[in-house]
Amino acid sequence: MNSLNFKGFHTASAGSGLNVYKLTERDREFTKKLAGSINLPKLMPGLSESQYQIWNDTMKKGLTRLEGEKLLLTQGGIPCGIMNYTEAPYKFNVNYTATWPAEAGKRVPFAGKTLFLELFNRFLKSNAQIVELLGIKYAPFDPVGKYLELGFKMYGGDNYHELMRTNREQVCKTTNRFRDLIKLKSIENSEDVDLSKLVGQALPD
Repeated sequence: MNSLNFKGFHTASAGSGLNVYKLTERDREFTKKLAGSINLPKLMPGLSESQYQIWNDTMKKGLTRLEGEKLLLTQGGIPCGIMNYTEAPYKFNVNYTATWPAEAGKRVPFAGKTLFLELFNRFLKSNAQIVELLGIKYAPFDPVGKYLELGFKMYGGDNYHELMRTNREQVCKTTNRFRDLIKLKSIENSEDVDLSKLVGQALPD
């Protein structure tokens, strides 16, 4: 795996060693191998089988879905989050987002918020007016509650998903509210980074 040459663009950094990379079409094999290397029960014991199934399905789809843009989050060089989103003229749609521990038994503080703040920065630079997603109701760690904290509002759904949206005004408020806490710094004109060196660190021994 280490002999393969995968590249990503370093787009942002934050506190606690968090970094965001934009993945490209060339990283398809990398994300496939990364998805296969992450053992969620080993990284975060104690959840139910159904919770692991929902978490694993979201994580793998986020990493391997062919459509959409991908943002990879790392902590100290170890992958710990993925966001897959689609940009349209009027809205950004978050297709999948998932985070996982970089170290067994320890969730990464602000991992999801860091991914969303990077998404919001991209959104505010566009002409789109809303960000939309489907929050999974029975996933571990209450994602719907976390989306509400990020300024999303509920617009209906079904037994398993909640349709949620936020707009430019609310995104500005959310970005300002978390700016000092997370201190996300954009990196302009970054060069390719060899992501293959990170794959072997995706799981503790």
